[in-house]
Amino acid sequence: MKCKHCGTINSSKGRYCKNCGKPLSAKVTCPNCKKTLPPGSNFCSNGGTKIGKPVKTHGSQSRKKRGVRTEVFVIAIVVVLLAGAAGYAIYSA
Repeated sequence: MKCKHCGTINSSKGRYCKNCGKPLSAKVTCPNCKKTLPPGSNFCSNGGTKIGKPVKTHGSQSRKKRGVRTEVFVIAIVVVLLAGAAGYAIYSA
């Protein structure tokens, strides 16, 4: 199987490219007849059903984690700034 990202020829059983590490084409199946289709198919060759792009389910989880990390980082900076302002006010008086 040829990697669509870097062009390296990989084993047909491989899931990831041995050169760049990106995922190789996933199996595409028809939602109606469950027939396995070649990668990049837009329509089922059996019944003509339109094949949509695969939905990534793990992407939203990483965004949530990123959002939580950002919130924690911003809160930590605000706390440090408030502590610095309080220390400055106490020691400058």
